[in-house]
Amino acid sequence: HSQEEKQIIEQVNGWLLANAEGRFIRYPFDERQRQTISNIAGYRMPITDNNPKECFYVYPLAFEEAIKGHPKEQACKILSDKGMLSKGENGYRYLVRIPHRIDLKRNRCYLAFPLVESNEA
Repeated sequence: HSQEEKQIIEQVNGWLLANAEGRFIRYPFDERQRQTISNIAGYRMPITDNNPKECFYVYPLAFEEAIKGHPKEQACKILSDKGMLSKGENGYRYLVRIPHRIDLKRNRCYLAFPLVESNEA
């Protein structure tokens, strides 16, 4: 990786991990947690039997915060190539709709996946 690619990957991955508990609404919902979150960044779906990979639906404004200091198009391409960002849908390059079961408004957001490093050498 170039130094800039590595920096973007580490910055976004660190941002997701640092904000996972404090700024994301967990789905399936826990009403106690929902009331304690301020400055919501989106939704988090942890690993479950039905969801083999943890993912984050990140609101666009929060995504700007996660990639701060880097051009959005460049950051999106790098993250997508690394498997950390989903491709978009319906003509949107990197934006997807939040599933109806999670949010009835179905806002568009970024679907991000934290980077899980392999323990193998």
